[in-house]
Amino acid sequence: MTGVYLQVPLKPPVFLRTEVLFALKGGRTQTVVDQGATRDLEIGLAYIEMPLLVRVGATRGRFRPVVFGGPAPSLQIGCDLQVIDPNTPVSATCDQTDVPKFRQFDVGLVAGGGLEIRWPQSSLALEARYTAGLLSVLPGVNLRNRAFGIMLALTF
Repeated sequence: MTGVYLQVPLKPPVFLRTEVLFALKGGRTQTVVDQGATRDLEIGLAYIEMPLLVRVGATRGRFRPVVFGGPAPSLQIGCDLQVIDPNTPVSATCDQTDVPKFRQFDVGLVAGGGLEIRWPQSSLALEARYTAGLLSVLPGVNLRNRAFGIMLALTF
């Protein structure tokens, strides 16, 4: 994932952080193809994710630990499928297939933490986060997005 964020102090050490991220999610599952054979199906979903996070961090010292969490609504902007078949792999966008429509809107919960290194006019942070989807990406099936990410952030 990649993106930008804006962080506003509420009452230090508590901050409000809004983000706009481009995030790739998806996974692998089994599907039945012609003649009843089973093949792996790769699902690739692209989202614009807009987390609204509450961030708590140390306000003194050069090295500052931080923790954060909050909701992350997402809009799907892309969907690709690939049937993994050793003889004839097949790739297509979701619109080109008979696969049921994937949900266009998702909501997740984000939780994470990291370490920020402060300089007089900027900072560098290394953060880890986990996002758990609250909605199934396919109606009628319990299939939710989950993602673990390591992020490097430069603030100025």
